[in-house]
Amino acid sequence: MKQLVYLTILLLTSSFVTAKLNLNKLKKSLTGESLTTEEIASGLKEALTNGVSKGSDLVSQLDGYYKNPEIKIPFPPEVKQVESSLRQLGLGSEVDKFVESLNRAAEDAAKEAKPI
Repeated sequence: MKQLVYLTILLLTSSFVTAKLNLNKLKKSLTGESLTTEEIASGLKEALTNGVSKGSDLVSQLDGYYKNPEIKIPFPPEVKQVESSLRQLGLGSEVDKFVESLNRAAEDAAKEAKPI
C-alpha cells in the first residue's frame, strides 16, 4: 500500500520538477548563464516538496482512494476465495464495507504522510 502512495506522489511530482527546471533553464539561457548543481538540487527539492504536498492533499480527501479506480485498494487477492464465499452467502455489503474501510485508512495515512 505504501508503494502505491509513493508511486502516486512520484507521478504527481514529475510534472512539477519538469516545469521548475524548464523555467530555471529558460531564465539562465536568457541571461547566458548555466544552472549550478545547487540550483538544480534546490529546484528538485522544491518540486518534490510541492508535489508531495499536492499529492497528499488530493488522495487524503474523502474518496481520494475509494472513488479513484487507478489507486483504489481492492479486497486482498490472497483471500479472493473468501470474498467470493461471503458474497455468495449474501454478505457482499460487508465485503464492500471492508474495502471502503481499507481505502479510508489509506486516505488517513496520506494525511499523515504530508509532513514527512
